[in-house]
Amino acid sequence: MSTPCSGRIVQWQENTMTAVDLSRPATTTSPDSRTPLNTGLRWAAGITVGLVVWFIHIPDLNVRQEHGAALILATIVLWLLRAAPQGVVALLFVVTAILSGVSDGETLLRPSWTSSQIWFVFASFGFGYMIADTSLGERLTSRLLRYFSRSFWSFGLFAIVSGTVFSVIGMAGDFARVGILYPVIAAAGATMKGLRREASTRAMAMMILGVGQPTLMYVFNGFWLNQTFLGLAQEKLSYVGWFTHFMVPSLAVSVLGLIAIRILFAADIKIPADISRSKLESLGRLTPAEWRTMGFIGLAIALWLTSSWTGLDAGWIALSVFVLMLLPGIGVMNFQDFTRRMNWNIIFFLTGAFALGALIKELHLAPIVEHWLVPSQLPNNPFVLGIVASLLSMLIHLFTGDAASAMAVTVPVFHHAAVMYGLNPLVYGFVAYMSIFSQYFFLYQAAGVLFAYGYGLFTQKDIFKFGLASVITTSLGLGVVGVFYWQVTGMLH
Repeated sequence: MSTPCSGRIVQWQENTMTAVDLSRPATTTSPDSRTPLNTGLRWAAGITVGLVVWFIHIPDLNVRQEHGAALILATIVLWLLRAAPQGVVALLFVVTAILSGVSDGETLLRPSWTSSQIWFVFASFGFGYMIADTSLGERLTSRLLRYFSRSFWSFGLFAIVSGTVFSVIGMAGDFARVGILYPVIAAAGATMKGLRREASTRAMAMMILGVGQPTLMYVFNGFWLNQTFLGLAQEKLSYVGWFTHFMVPSLAVSVLGLIAIRILFAADIKIPADISRSKLESLGRLTPAEWRTMGFIGLAIALWLTSSWTGLDAGWIALSVFVLMLLPGIGVMNFQDFTRRMNWNIIFFLTGAFALGALIKELHLAPIVEHWLVPSQLPNNPFVLGIVASLLSMLIHLFTGDAASAMAVTVPVFHHAAVMYGLNPLVYGFVAYMSIFSQYFFLYQAAGVLFAYGYGLFTQKDIFKFGLASVITTSLGLGVVGVFYWQVTGMLH
C-alpha cells in the first residue's frame, strides 16, 4: 500500500546513518514478490477449507448455512494468508456467493454501494490526498511539534493531539498518519547523540503506534474501518453520535497505553526547536490551495457537527464536499488524478466486508459462531463482560492475524451476545473492534504496524513487549473506563 510521502531522509538504524526511501519502507512486502508455489499453496489452503466445509454436514446448520459458512471461512483464510490483495478476495467472495445461489446480488451489495458509508470512505481518501498534496499535513505536524516535544509526556500529548487532528481533518487511515509522523521522528533522532538517540526514537515510535492508534477511533471519519465496523454491526451513527459515544473510551486506551510505554520504554525526549522551525520556514506561507483545502474541510466538519439539526447523513455530506473539491476553478483536486491514486483495494475490500456481514445476518450465523467461539456462560456484569469481550477479541485476532478478518468474526458475535443479555449491542461491538486495533503481538497483525516497522525505529521484540502490556491497558480502558462511561451516559441503562 502506498504512502502520501516521497523523497529520502536520514534515518538512525543499527548504529549507522542510512538514507531511506520513504515511498518504499524496507520491510514491507507485496504479494507480487512471492513465488508462484508460495502463492499457490496459500490459495490451496483457502479453497480446501471452503470445500471441506461445503461438503461435510455440520450439526445445527442447514445446507444453505453450510455453504455460506464455507464461503465465509474460505474468504477469511485467504485474507489471513494474503493469497491476493484483500479487495480481490472480497470480490471473489461476492461473485461466488451470488453464482452459487447462497445469496443474491442485491442483498450482498446493498449494504455497501447503496449506503452512504462507502461514499464516505471515497471522500475521506480525497481529503487525505488533498492534505498530502498541499503539505498541510506536514505544516500541522511541524506546528504542533513546536509545542509538544520538550519531554516524554509532552510528546505523548503530541501523539494524541496530532492523531486527533489528522482524524478530524479526514486523514482516513494509519498509513497517512505514520507516513507523515515517522519521518519527523527519524529526523529528530538524527539530531540526538549516542544511546539517547536510539532510546528516544524507540519511545517516540511506540507512542505514535500505541498512543496514536486509538485516535483513529476518536471521530467518525478518523479511520476508514470505522465504516466497516458499523456495517458488520448493522448499525448507523451520526458524526456527533460517534464522537459522544466513543471519544472517551478511546482516549482512555490512549492514556493507559502512554503509561505502559513510559514503564517499558522510558527515555529522555527533547526535540530541538530548530527542526519544526526550519520545516515551517521551508514551507513558507499558506498557499491558495491550502486555504481552499482548509475551507472545504471546515465546511465538512461544520455540516457534520450540525447534522443532528439538519438531518443530513454524514456520508452524503462528505460526498457533497468531495464533489465541490473536484469542480474546476474552485476545487483543489483533479478527478483523473484522484481515480488513479484511489486505493481501490480498500474500496473492494469494504464491499466484501459489508457483504460478508450481510450474509452472516441473512443466514443467522452469528449465534452459531458465538456458540463455537464464545463460552456458553458469559458474565452478566457489564464490566466483566466488557473485559471478557476485549480479551476474547484480542485472542481471536492473534489467530486470525489479519485485523479485518478478526473484525468479521468478532463484531457480529459480540453484537449478538449483547442483544441476548439485553445490553446495548453497539457498545460490545465497539469493544471488540477497538480491542483488535489497539493490541498486537506481531507485526503482521496490523498493516500500519508493519508499515511503521519499515522505518527501523523499533523491533519485533518491542512490539511484543507493548502487546503484552496492552492486553491489560486495552481491556481495562474499554471494560472498566468505557463501560463506566457508557453507564453514565445512559447507553447501558
